[in-house]
Amino acid sequence: MTHAMNTGNTDPENIVLTAHLGSCHDHVYLLRTMIASGIRPLDFRLADSLALLKTIQGPTEPSEIASLVAKYAEGLSYTSDGADSDARALRAVVMAAFPNVGAACYSFSISCRRFMARTGLNMMEVGNLTHIHHGPMSERAIICGESGKIIGYKVHSAQR
Repeated sequence: MTHAMNTGNTDPENIVLTAHLGSCHDHVYLLRTMIASGIRPLDFRLADSLALLKTIQGPTEPSEIASLVAKYAEGLSYTSDGADSDARALRAVVMAAFPNVGAACYSFSISCRRFMARTGLNMMEVGNLTHIHHGPMSERAIICGESGKIIGYKVHSAQR
């Protein structure tokens, strides 16, 4: 949003969301929450600051946010396991670690659509899944709209 407000460029392909180990946690949670709420994610880009630091700065780079703050953003007050504190700390670390932060994050990012396809999150999108009643145990099978195969089950409470 800040990018669009500052530059006027609203192309989501130019927006990069960066998270520490995001490919395993934050990006997945964000996209699952959006999809579950009926929000179709734009095709913004996703980057992982841990992969970025380990690849560019070297494999001996610390992976704990507190260690990275001590190394790159010494004066920053940091509270571990606080979402807002983590976000501020990672922003400061990435900005300090890379002179051309935009190019670094963009180079090590993936489009949201591609990430969703690689992780199977695209199967959760509205219109891609169909629920059918399955058996007397009040379970519903989750059917993939593209392949027609059962990809999981969900407990369903019968409506009266």
